[in-house]
Amino acid sequence: METTGNQTISLTMNPLDESMRRMQGYEVTRQPQGQSLPNYQEGIFTYKGNRQTPWKSEQTHSYSHPKEYVGRILNGSLVHTGGNTEMAMTTHHTLERPQMPPGTIRKSFFTQPQYVPTEDPALDELHAVAHTIAPRLSELLSACRAYHLHSPDGWITTGGFMSAARNAGLELSR
Repeated sequence: METTGNQTISLTMNPLDESMRRMQGYEVTRQPQGQSLPNYQEGIFTYKGNRQTPWKSEQTHSYSHPKEYVGRILNGSLVHTGGNTEMAMTTHHTLERPQMPPGTIRKSFFTQPQYVPTEDPALDELHAVAHTIAPRLSELLSACRAYHLHSPDGWITTGGFMSAARNAGLELSR
């Protein structure tokens, strides 16, 4: 950990944290030196809350009773389609929106955050499977070709692939 002023920066940040750190600092968080702002009040410019959870702000509505959402939906002050209404209240109807990394595609109906393939656990699992299968790949392909002869439409099913893998000497769990 490296400390600079009042900010602590980890030297091993993942790309998402790094990009979120770059987006920080748009609010004035310290009292200005001297009399640069004559009508300065103590807490007026400080951000209340953590920059990493910007959707939790003091504007977040929390209604204890479902009838309070229903009234808002019926009178049109809450426009919401699909999903969980309470989630929409706590995430979409606040002053600050959730931050996404640079390169995010924003459309009216969906948000595609930037994909960081090095952070994807499914890719690690795929690498592990490929590493296991690689020594027996030729046997597996010949077993799949042999299994194709039994299937009426020429396509191999998941069960057929499992059988072919067992014939090739592989033990697949799923």
